[in-house]
Amino acid sequence: MLIETVRFGVLDVIEDQILTIEGPVPPFDMVREYVLLPHSVGPPFNWLQAVRVPGLAFIVAPPEPFFKDYPPPWELRELESVGARQEAEALTLVILNPQKDRREVTANLLAPLLIGRMSSRGRQVILRDTEYDTQAPVLGAEWQRGGEQRLRGGPPERASA
Repeated sequence: MLIETVRFGVLDVIEDQILTIEGPVPPFDMVREYVLLPHSVGPPFNWLQAVRVPGLAFIVAPPEPFFKDYPPPWELRELESVGARQEAEALTLVILNPQKDRREVTANLLAPLLIGRMSSRGRQVILRDTEYDTQAPVLGAEWQRGGEQRLRGGPPERASA
């Protein structure tokens, strides 16, 4: 399947690579299909590119390299909502946001993405009764010697997830 993107041009993706986000990511309530692409910076960074909205792509990463005790354990109902029965069958990603003015990267820890590895279904989970923030610092000034620009741009090394 060919998808048109603003950032990467036209990509040829296998339909099995398309993720369906059942609880849409606010404020993009009408956008439900995405594809996960590698970021040119390399692991653990990826792009979550909307399939039908060429200009919509989020920088995402698993939280573990940056936040040791995150995410909190998932409840069975949350796992089942994405077709998983245990945490090993699910992938947790956080949306990253490079800050222009402060030259740092923040993560939305309050609303991570939970994706079933086998089902390719996902949802954004808003954590309740927590002190997690929508702008938790990930990468600060020591990383920023050109890193912010690399994180914001560049096509993926390969157009497959």
